Amino acid sequence: MTKYALIIAIPEYDGFSPLPKTTGDAEAIAKILCQYGDYDITRLPKKGNAEIAEYEMKAGKVTDEDLYKELELFLTKKAQNQPVLIYFTGHGFTICDRLGREKGFLATSNCKITVKDKQIIKQENALPLEDLNYLIEQANLSELVLLLDCCHSGNYIETYLMQKSLNTFEYKQNYYLITACRSFETAKVIRKDEHSVFSGAIIEGLSDNNKDEKGKISCNRLFDFVNTEIAGKLQTPRHMGIGGSITLVQYPLSNREEIPEIQPIRDDQGNIVCPYQGLNVFTAKEKEFFFGRQGLTENIKQKLEEFGVIPIIGASGSGKSSVVYTGVMGWLEAEREEWCILETIKPGFEPLSELRRVFQDKVSLKLRQLKEIIEDEERGMGDIVEFLPNYQKSFLFIDQFEEVFTVCSDEWERKRFIDLITEIKVKNNNKFAIITTMRADFLDNCLQYQSLYEIIQDRVIYMPPLEEKDIQEIIIKPAQRQGYQIENALLIRLLSDVGKKQGFLPLLEFALTLLWEKRDEDNQILTLDAYEKLGEEREGGENGRTNSQQNTGLTRALDIYAEKVYHYQYYNQDKLQRKRTETEKELIKLIFLLLIRTGNQAKDTRQRQPKTLLLNIAGEDETQQEALNELIDGEQGLVSARLLVTGMDNQNHSTIDLVHEALIEGWQRFKLWRAENRDLRQLSERLEDQRQQWLKNPIDENLMMGGLLMQVRRQWDELRPFLLHPTEDKEFYQKSDEYERKRLAELENLYRAIAIANEKTAIQLEIEGSQALDKLDKHQPTQALLTAVKAGKALIPLKQADGNYPVSSPILALNTLWYKVPKQVITLDGHQSCIFSKSQGSLAAKT
Repeated sequence: MTKYALIIAIPEYDGFSPLPKTTGDAEAIAKILCQYGDYDITRLPKKGNAEIAEYEMKAGKVTDEDLYKELELFLTKKAQNQPVLIYFTGHGFTICDRLGREKGFLATSNCKITVKDKQIIKQENALPLEDLNYLIEQANLSELVLLLDCCHSGNYIETYLMQKSLNTFEYKQNYYLITACRSFETAKVIRKDEHSVFSGAIIEGLSDNNKDEKGKISCNRLFDFVNTEIAGKLQTPRHMGIGGSITLVQYPLSNREEIPEIQPIRDDQGNIVCPYQGLNVFTAKEKEFFFGRQGLTENIKQKLEEFGVIPIIGASGSGKSSVVYTGVMGWLEAEREEWCILETIKPGFEPLSELRRVFQDKVSLKLRQLKEIIEDEERGMGDIVEFLPNYQKSFLFIDQFEEVFTVCSDEWERKRFIDLITEIKVKNNNKFAIITTMRADFLDNCLQYQSLYEIIQDRVIYMPPLEEKDIQEIIIKPAQRQGYQIENALLIRLLSDVGKKQGFLPLLEFALTLLWEKRDEDNQILTLDAYEKLGEEREGGENGRTNSQQNTGLTRALDIYAEKVYHYQYYNQDKLQRKRTETEKELIKLIFLLLIRTGNQAKDTRQRQPKTLLLNIAGEDETQQEALNELIDGEQGLVSARLLVTGMDNQNHSTIDLVHEALIEGWQRFKLWRAENRDLRQLSERLEDQRQQWLKNPIDENLMMGGLLMQVRRQWDELRPFLLHPTEDKEFYQKSDEYERKRLAELENLYRAIAIANEKTAIQLEIEGSQALDKLDKHQPTQALLTAVKAGKALIPLKQADGNYPVSSPILALNTLWYKVPKQVITLDGHQSCIFSKSQGSLAAKT
């Protein structure tokens, strides 16, 4: 396929300083691309060379009319729907509009500018980057490489290509953009050098000195070279790429430079390393075997340079963690010495403790000071990052971010953790970057937190679906790296089994791992026959066989393997041997159920546990604990079988986890276990959450009470087999129950005392009401009224919420007095001035 390149150099200007090196820079690049890249070159401006009967770059002017005309002709006619490379070297500038929005321009020779306070405020005849973006979009190119060597060229990445054209290219074509500097930087020229800084690095990066073992130089390889040469020294190049790898030039190999025979990677014992990872995540150690996500990786790398938080969200099994561990962190470790890479964390039960752990050995703060900053709501992550060593840039990876919702039960701690990480803004002064990975089905949880919602809205990277060519790379290239081939019939079958299945990646990787163990070593090939034989041996009774028959292909391979591990100690031999006892099988069931968090409906997630907790299943019997430890971590145990993995918590205690969430749905027996007693397991987890809250702050208010305690009380006997810490949970339940009963008893005594007091008051009022009426009968109206007023005062505190009184006799007495006592003047002796009654509305005020 013919490739097209447009090479533009503008050395002469009416309103800017001349750039004499641009012509030589452009011609050098044009010659390399023509000779070794097989590009059809269009030069602007150009002149004929009679000696070689070809065109070459001309040192002359390029007006806006020249530039627009050449771009339209080249993009819409000559190179439409074809692979294209555009190189521009010349002046560039930016102008801010009235709303403060920055717009970039490529200067033409006849460009005129108006400057005020050292800022360009107006221009004529320049090419807006917005127009370049539009022309590229209209051309519908199959492939684009754009090289911009001009001041402020990073503005194209930060503004235009991040908008509409990004959507144009993201899913259909391959593109790669390299700019000379950031949007706020100027491109440098060193007078003594033959070429400008950026173009000189491009020319050297395209030379045969930078070719790979096959003679190729790709865009990624070129940028890595350029970035190493000039980044942080004079200016900072920028890049962005979407899609597959793009080869720029291909150098022929000399007779002495034959393609070397592939040397497979081997382990310490000299065995060829399996290039597939089963259900394990890819890490930097396996970057040689990581394929299929190059375009996505480049997108993440680009955003890293902007710092801030980068949320990566995708379905379970989409490869989120592997992209970061291998594609990003592997790259940082190998080629970015200026980055300080902090230890990866998972939020877990106490996410703030995880933050303390990762920073405590890195910052120049005492642990107490670090804890105070983390817990002080008036302070942010910047107050911590500023105490990191004097690295140029810092990076933190927070894996399985959904644990902040599924495992952490303390709302204050959850919100504080979210506030801390989202406080790190884009382009922050601390040059601190955070990447988080999270399952897409927890996106709704994020929307409840404003700062997290804003970060996701502005910065999220969603895991795109893998195209067929990417899946083929994932299947074929790791085997090729180890000197093996994939039988064509097997490739077709695997692609068919993948189909439209969601979360297929771990299942595919697992099946390939099993196939590697069954590979044809004589012919160095993985075959369809071996794949079909993976499911021939099956154990587990009628129920197990039925479940397996409900699944085909990739899911069946995982299900069958897990069943072998469940039923046999020697599960990995051709002839299965030594069946596990019923006790061992029951222990496996308990272990797996303890390693999940029971969600609403069927939305379960992994939950790693301390190894000591799993060993508690065996009680205090040391012999049983030793047998259980062997089942978990022994030579033929669940960890060796790659169904479980080990790790360390924030207190350096050993932990156990499911190797991947694919097991939750992929192992049918496990799926049946999860359907059993879900309510009791959820209740057990709620009890454990509350106990952990009480352990963190052992006050009475953190004990179980209310509906949770009532439910635990009612189902205690059924609940006991599902408790994570049987002894501790029982003590916590008893303490909560004792406190609740004591509290209720105190309330009951208080209510009883109030009732008795009310009863005594009511009896007294009955007596006083009768006395008032008796005095009225004895023709003592004044005394009757005074007695009634005294009774009325005592009656006020007994008024109920509905406005009525608990006793009726005093009310009756007062009403009777009101209507029967004749109106009269009562003489109050012993007073010289006014008399005021505090009993508003009383009978005394009315008489």
